[in-house]
Amino acid sequence: ALSSPPAVGRSATAVARRASQGRRLAAAPRRWMSESPKDGAGKAAAEAEGAAAEENMELPMTTREKIHAATSWTMTLGFIGACAVCITYTAYELWPSSTSPNAVFDTAFNEIRANQRIVQALGEPLSAYGMDHGGNKEGRRNFIQHREEKNEQDGSTRMKVRFNLKGSYCGAVVFAEASNKMDMKKGEWVYLVVQSKKTAEVWTLCDNRQNMLVQDDATRKFLQGGTK
Repeated sequence: ALSSPPAVGRSATAVARRASQGRRLAAAPRRWMSESPKDGAGKAAAEAEGAAAEENMELPMTTREKIHAATSWTMTLGFIGACAVCITYTAYELWPSSTSPNAVFDTAFNEIRANQRIVQALGEPLSAYGMDHGGNKEGRRNFIQHREEKNEQDGSTRMKVRFNLKGSYCGAVVFAEASNKMDMKKGEWVYLVVQSKKTAEVWTLCDNRQNMLVQDDATRKFLQGGTK
């Protein structure tokens, strides 16, 4: 009986196997080349997000913690605002402007000390001081009672001050009003009056209120006459 030679059968099988392996190896590069750039970018973005999540070790804030943080910021801003107000007030009190409370205080006291009649009545040495803020106790304080007003007649800015004098005999109270349209250093005041605490005697160093009223009245009449 005729039969196929064994060597020939084994050779055909080996050839078939090699052809199958070649087809698989050829298909692998085609699959790798078939991946789009978008898929690669998506994978890179996912890897970056994962790395960022690993680096961010902070726990998410609770509602209570968020409220506490907002309250802290509000308190900080409020503190900064209060400091700004205090600085502004201090600058207003101490800045040497022409009609600041301390400028009126210093100029008035210098003029009073030059008045021998008042110095002899109160006694030397003569000192000036303000009043405790918000209280009735008088003492050597920097606070000077004052009030700033806008005069409707001449449009000037007026500064009224009140402070105290102390001499070796008795004390006194000073009432002064200055205008930004007058020169205090030349003795020009709306008024400058000293009253003894012991005898209630009044010394008037300057009082231009009546003259200013007359001038304002004359100016008003002139303007009224000019409008007729």
